[in-house]
Amino acid sequence: MFKSKLLNKKIIKFCSLYVLLQVLPIFTQIFITSIFNDGKINFREIDTIAVLIFSGSAWLSLPTYIDRFNWTYRKGRFYRRLATTVGIGIILLATYVKSIDLTIQMTEIQLDSKLFYFYLYLTSIVLLITAIILLTVAHNRLLKKVSIQLLWTHQSQFAGIYCAIEEGIFEKNGLKVETVEPDLSSPLAIRGFDASKYEFSVRAGLDVVRMQLNDQKVRSVLPIVKTNPFTMIVRANKEGINKIEDLKGKKIAIQEGYETEIYIKEILRLHGLDENDVLFVQTGMDLEPFYNDEVDVWLGYKGHEPLKIKNMNIDIKQFEFNNDLGMPGFGDTLVTTENIIKTRRPLVRKMVDSIIDGWEFADKNREDALKHVMKYARESIDFEKNSLDCMVDLVLYQKSNFHLLQEKEDWLEVLQLLENQNMLEEKIIDPSKLYINI
Repeated sequence: MFKSKLLNKKIIKFCSLYVLLQVLPIFTQIFITSIFNDGKINFREIDTIAVLIFSGSAWLSLPTYIDRFNWTYRKGRFYRRLATTVGIGIILLATYVKSIDLTIQMTEIQLDSKLFYFYLYLTSIVLLITAIILLTVAHNRLLKKVSIQLLWTHQSQFAGIYCAIEEGIFEKNGLKVETVEPDLSSPLAIRGFDASKYEFSVRAGLDVVRMQLNDQKVRSVLPIVKTNPFTMIVRANKEGINKIEDLKGKKIAIQEGYETEIYIKEILRLHGLDENDVLFVQTGMDLEPFYNDEVDVWLGYKGHEPLKIKNMNIDIKQFEFNNDLGMPGFGDTLVTTENIIKTRRPLVRKMVDSIIDGWEFADKNREDALKHVMKYARESIDFEKNSLDCMVDLVLYQKSNFHLLQEKEDWLEVLQLLENQNMLEEKIIDPSKLYINI
């Protein structure tokens, strides 16, 4: 069903006003003509005008019913615009022709009929083209521009957002969305959500708490990945690492400020180890240290690092944080400021609905979703295909729980994790202030 009829309503109101302004002079002309015609009103003129107006109005009302057909949104959008444009064109052409015709009758202008109709048709075509241009401009101006700061570089991790853009789902809800990559030159821990530049951001669940610790008034409005998406990666031929306790004395790659560092330290604590029992090696995001066997363990996102390593023909085994190690936590979550939630709640609702629809589209239309991803991503199509499959599984993890309301208990687990790692700095954070169900 066409969820946002705002555009259609505004166009219809505009056209109704235009028709009124055009029809009134025509009826005035009919009235004046009747005065100079011994009080006889030419009902043929009224009938003709009525038919033209009703035909134009019928075309304008057609977009409301188009969504009753089982068309894709892109196809439906084409027919909606076509119907609206034709409706406006008929009304513009009809009122213009009748105005000229009646004016000629009133003034008894004598013109060469061929030349007259040539200029009439030429002017009508120009008016129709002008109507199409005005419709397009009005459509774009009516869209609300919104920007989303991504958590990482363009990749299948954000496929739902790309699908919502390319399939017109955002547009259907009256939004024109721009995605912005983050500044990867600064550590994730200090790279917050710049609310002065962006209305929304895709962040990790832990980031929501860390931003509030830095006095940023933000909340999660949609848990896109409602499970822990990280995994511990070990070479398959690396003997002696079959459980967490086997990590003692091993080299573990970590990245400054990245949430995997927090998770692995908590995992070690839960298994009776601490950071002094292992050797943490600070690395960048480049996997070269793992390829060169300089570290024993790599911590990565399930939809990214494991796939890149396999592409290098390296056999690996994984210990998934959620399924194998029992480590709770959110993956990606859509974040915005408390001020936007308070003052622009309908906008937040549209963003949430659009992203959900985008991911559901990606699930049901993998080939089209992959094409949309490749308009943004830099990796190979084979890599992004595998990554997309993995991401859809993560996002739709336990489909019955997909996008259910966020609960206080979910965020209590996140707070407990940070408290165990002495990261709350004696601040008291109300878990109900970390999220909101729109």
